Amino acid sequence: MKIVIVSQKTPIYLHYFLDNLLSELNANGFDTPTFLFLSGMKNKSLRSEVIARYKYYGALQFVKMSLYILTVKVLSYAFLLTKQVKSLDNLKSKYKLSFINILNINSPKSIELLESLKPDILLSIACPQKIGDTVLKICPWPINYHTSLLPKFKGRQPLFWAMHEGKKTTGVTVHLMDECIDTGKIIVQEEYPINSEDTLHTMYYKSMNIGYKLVIQAIIAIRDKNLALIEKNNNEKLYPFPSSKAAAEFRSQGKRFI
Repeated sequence: MKIVIVSQKTPIYLHYFLDNLLSELNANGFDTPTFLFLSGMKNKSLRSEVIARYKYYGALQFVKMSLYILTVKVLSYAFLLTKQVKSLDNLKSKYKLSFINILNINSPKSIELLESLKPDILLSIACPQKIGDTVLKICPWPINYHTSLLPKFKGRQPLFWAMHEGKKTTGVTVHLMDECIDTGKIIVQEEYPINSEDTLHTMYYKSMNIGYKLVIQAIIAIRDKNLALIEKNNNEKLYPFPSSKAAAEFRSQGKRFI
């Protein structure tokens, strides 16, 4: 089966998820996916992005997050010695991948590229753009990885919003994509707890350790034609990217990003 993964380049988290995912894909006899990467910065300058993150995290947690990112970056330079994937470049080296950078997933150029690739599965993971109907029709199985127990917390940053609203559980969902955001039929999902000591950082790792396994389950179910799709009530709220105000409320509740 031909798999194309659409995502964005990020300095943390994504390499960990993809390393586990690719290892399991190889173990189950799937070909190595093709990667299309979009920019997650929305044409912002690096300076404006740093300022926005500072306002979002607050001073102390901005410093902690910056130190974590720096540590991961430094460790990535030791890949040839440690063989531990700490960046997307490490991932590229380990699995002999080719990354294709694109500006707009819905542009005529991207559509032409996808048509030439002829994917059986188009897998969206943290894709920063809404995938349009024309793209969705290119392959038989357009699927999305979402870090909530859909239909709850549709939209952006679902782990943040689940913690912000004081939920005791959340989940991971792999679902079909349609013309709306996070409304397609569910292929597989799993619920897990949010503990009092959890930070948003630990929640990302919880979700990833469950999530890559669910993605594999979904892909195997598609390959084996063993799907039991679940309809869902889509009247739930669609959440935006958290504002600085929402982030300040998050911190005032004693919640932590890292």
